[in-house]
Amino acid sequence: MKLKYGLISADSHAQLHKDAFTSRMSHARFGDRIPHVIETTDKSMMAEPSERAVERWVVNGQVVDTRGVTNCPAITGDPHRTYTPQRWDEVLPAIYDPIARLEVLDSDRVDAEVLFPNPPVQNATFFQGDAELELACVKAYNDAINEWRLASDRYIPLALVPYLSGIEAAVAEVERVARLGVRGVLMIAEPSNAVKPVGDTVFRIASSNPALGTLNHFNDPYWDPLAFRFIGTPAPAFSCAFRSGVAISEDKCWLRMLRLRSRSSRNFYPT
Repeated sequence: MKLKYGLISADSHAQLHKDAFTSRMSHARFGDRIPHVIETTDKSMMAEPSERAVERWVVNGQVVDTRGVTNCPAITGDPHRTYTPQRWDEVLPAIYDPIARLEVLDSDRVDAEVLFPNPPVQNATFFQGDAELELACVKAYNDAINEWRLASDRYIPLALVPYLSGIEAAVAEVERVARLGVRGVLMIAEPSNAVKPVGDTVFRIASSNPALGTLNHFNDPYWDPLAFRFIGTPAPAFSCAFRSGVAISEDKCWLRMLRLRSRSSRNFYPT
């Protein structure tokens, strides 16, 4: 990529098309548990109640964001950055179409974007169901967001990591997306406290999911194989996220990476 404007956005968001998951996941296996958009008139599913029917993303039967169907307010021209489309036909193509988005980048004089996820992704993964569903959703997301990278080298997508299937599955998925050409990974800052508390009315993360009570703390050696894979593969970019009131800065995330790197004399790098 040749820099033309001298500016790279380090925190942009890409919206996957509403059919991204239904076209990639097994209907026979997962049915309506697959992330998809539904129409509803239930006001409890609306951050701002309305008399008209709205659309919302659902995963495993749960609405994941009551604000709307996407979260890219800047691109809509809203100076207050609060507008959220309530139906898919209100979503501008440049929000979900990587080719249409290039015109916006040129208009804003931005060379490239690091792409974080949008709904239906919450907490940097899919915690609304079991391990099998989460892994399938993560793979579908990673395959779909990789298509942005294939559309233009001006996009730097961050892949997701599965948590509920064990560390081996997490490492395997990082290796897989690295082979695809993805160069960045998004990980929850503190997996052991990753769930929104009971009473959350916006993101609707499944706080009662028993599988989430067994996730290890970010500093637990359990994550070492994944951390070393970050260091030892062509996918070194590593980003953390705020979750559940636990503020772990990105500097601290990188500090853990550096500490692990300093221990590399143990010859722990996988071959």
